[in-house]
Amino acid sequence: MTERNSTRPRAQGSNRMPRRLSREQRRELILRAAEEQFAATGFASAITVTVANSAGTSEAMVYIHFGTKRKLFGGSGRAQYSGACGSIARTVFLDPQPAPSRMY
Repeated sequence: MTERNSTRPRAQGSNRMPRRLSREQRRELILRAAEEQFAATGFASAITVTVANSAGTSEAMVYIHFGTKRKLFGGSGRAQYSGACGSIARTVFLDPQPAPSRMY
């Protein structure tokens, strides 16, 4: 009788099974793939199965994480927006120099 897991791919140069991604890691891969897809084709032409393939997962997993294509689009934009806002906030609120002196 063959072992059930014997057909799974192994990491290169290792006898161990590849490690599963955490929920957060999987979500991040999906978001990055979605950002590329939306940037290349726009919202209307983006295809969730293409996003899934680029992220190395199934289309079902995309829907498990985001529910709809619109929420996936919002999530990808929110990730970029929150990164930019955080950067601005750090500059404005954490910089020891008063704002007018930074402008000149």
